[in-house]
Amino acid sequence: MVPKILYSMDSRTRGRGITDRFGNSEPCTLSIARASVRVRKSRYGLFGATLYEEKVVYKSARTALALAYLYRDYLLPPGFNDPVLRAFANAIMHCGSCSEVSAVLNEAVARAEGSAGRSLEDLSQADFGSWMTNLDMPA
Repeated sequence: MVPKILYSMDSRTRGRGITDRFGNSEPCTLSIARASVRVRKSRYGLFGATLYEEKVVYKSARTALALAYLYRDYLLPPGFNDPVLRAFANAIMHCGSCSEVSAVLNEAVARAEGSAGRSLEDLSQADFGSWMTNLDMPA
């Protein structure tokens, strides 16, 4: 069952994020700032267990790359323009609970590298640019 989107925002000035509710009534909030990505088991994002948090931009981009590789079926409605938000939110939409979200996000790089048979560090700038271009357009 696909989670229900309660709230979403994709604005460079007002913020980027999404709040979902899973079939078991668990709320999940994704918040993206300039230098960090945070996912919490909370409807408002301030309280609740932290499912994923990354404060290093490079590591967040690696995780977004891995998520885009792993979850090519696009489950989000139109209106999501930021490629990092789209990668994280789309992966969350493929999950059925907050515990699954935590596992998916924290293991994304290792799973993608295992599936692709190469390290994400082996990507050239041209490969990364190609990925960004493809991520901008839903499959």
